[in-house]
Order: sequence, then structure tokens, then C-alpha cells
Amino acid sequence: MTDVLDVTIVALAEMREFLNITDTADTTMDAVLIRLLDDVCADIAEELGLDQIINKAYTETYDGDGTKYLFVDRRPIVSVSSLAIDDIAVGTENTDYFVYLKEGWVELYGDTFDKDNKNVDIVYTAGYGAARANVPRKLKLALKEWVAAIYKGEVVDYSTRFEEGAYVQQAGKTMPDSVKRTLDWYKGVSFGSV
Repeated sequence: MTDVLDVTIVALAEMREFLNITDTADTTMDAVLIRLLDDVCADIAEELGLDQIINKAYTETYDGDGTKYLFVDRRPIVSVSSLAIDDIAVGTENTDYFVYLKEGWVELYGDTFDKDNKNVDIVYTAGYGAARANVPRKLKLALKEWVAAIYKGEVVDYSTRFEEGAYVQQAGKTMPDSVKRTLDWYKGVSFGSV
């Protein structure tokens, strides 16, 4: 049986332990759990504004707005590989610009992002860890709680025990309140006034 995707932040063994599935010979639910882990992890990533929770590189183009600030679509930023305005590379981080990692924005020193369409290019990495082991425990717990809620039938519409390979029908993909609070905390970074 294959494990969850590399981008899923909780391993199958961790999920089985969380659900107190102790019979290692009983793997009838593993396919369902793997699918739930993959699907719900993707939902959490989307909720956080990412393609995936584990770090990923992004190459994006933005409109310059005449200010010294650039807000990227995905956060937290892990690193910026390159930054260019009108196809001219902007110097170096901490000399020519500063990156607010958690908040997801870049501030130029002594310059502005020229006001124009699609004239700012940035290559950066965003996410919550280089590998599954580096992802914050709170995010892993949120995934486990949501999968457990589905698995235990709190947000699934089914009347009989799942069989291996069965299709899981989620009833509205209702997010448990505890998961919502955790994700709101991660999304709740205030940009203040810049």
C-alpha cells in the first residue's frame, strides 16, 4: 500500500495512530485514509492560500503600483530567489530590499515598484516547512482533526462501512470549528498600515 503524497503533511501511520487503529494487519481503511489525507491537506493548503503546505517555489509577475511595497499571493515566504522591476534585477536582500517572511511582502529601500502592468517579476519559496517533519504541529493536528471528523462520520454521508477502494462522499466538506480556528490563526497576520 502506498503512503500519502509527498506534499501531505501527515503520514498514514500518524493518522492511524491518531484514530487509535492499532491492528496493523487490518489495512482495509488505509486507501480511504490516504485519499482523505490527500484531499483534506489540499483543502487546508487552499484555505491558507498555497498550492501545498510543504515549501514550494513560485514564479510570479505583478503590477507595480508606484509604492515601495509588493504583496505576494502566498505566504509565509521562506526565501526570495530573485526580484526584478522592468526586467532589471533588484540588488540584494537586506541591502536593496527587505522581505517580511510571515506577512508575505517585500519592501524596497530607496526605490519604488514602478507603476506599470506586469512589470515586477519575483521568484520565491513559500510554505510551512521543507518536508513533512518541518511543518508546525498545529497544522498537522488540524489535518488530523478534520480527517478524523470525516472518518468518524461527523461530516460524511454514508450508511455502511467503507470497503477498500470505496468512494468517500463528503457531505459539504464541513470544516470542524477547531480546524477553522487554527487556520484562521495562521491566516490572521495583520499587515498594519504600510
